[in-house]
Amino acid sequence: MFPSADNRWCTSDFKRGPVRRLMTRLVREAEADGHQGRVHILNVMGLRADESPARRRLLSFAHDSAYTCPCSYCAPRRAIADDHEARGLPVPKHARTGWGASNTLRPVDTWLPVHTWSTSDVWAAVRPSGLRVHPAYAAGMPRLSCVFCVLASRSALVRAAQLQPELAARYAAVEKRIGHRFEADLSMADIIKEAETSPPVAAVACWQG
Repeated sequence: MFPSADNRWCTSDFKRGPVRRLMTRLVREAEADGHQGRVHILNVMGLRADESPARRRLLSFAHDSAYTCPCSYCAPRRAIADDHEARGLPVPKHARTGWGASNTLRPVDTWLPVHTWSTSDVWAAVRPSGLRVHPAYAAGMPRLSCVFCVLASRSALVRAAQLQPELAARYAAVEKRIGHRFEADLSMADIIKEAETSPPVAAVACWQG
């Protein structure tokens, strides 16, 4: 079946996974250069609070805690968690370390420098900077994501189908073959029909996720 908001491999396979493999490589390179001890890594990302309720709850700077991390932040929490689990008790929220990128080889902190920025703030910084802007934005897309994101707004999907009709047709063919819609209440066939019968979508709604 197609991915969904609760079952999406894009984040794990194409975002978090590659970043963590890079972290491992950086540790190995530091060790090869003679570095002794753990390698402290700062992971800088462009997540913003406006993008979703989940991202709104993130801190602008935080330790990427993990069960295997021996630091003074994670170790006490792991001890509490182990004690509760040994007694068959639920682990209290304050003791959950999670499964972040930190481990015995590397403490990792995460910094979100534009976490409080609005979309207008972003463009106000980008436009005078001389940075190249991806053509998807000029074509009307509000975000740069997978062409057909399962979290995207309907207007964004329609615009994407107008821009990439051959790819949309491939998605529709997969729908027909597997008997499963692109989204539970929306098929790619419906998106294609709307894209073909509508003028170029100008007001593309953004989405959260």
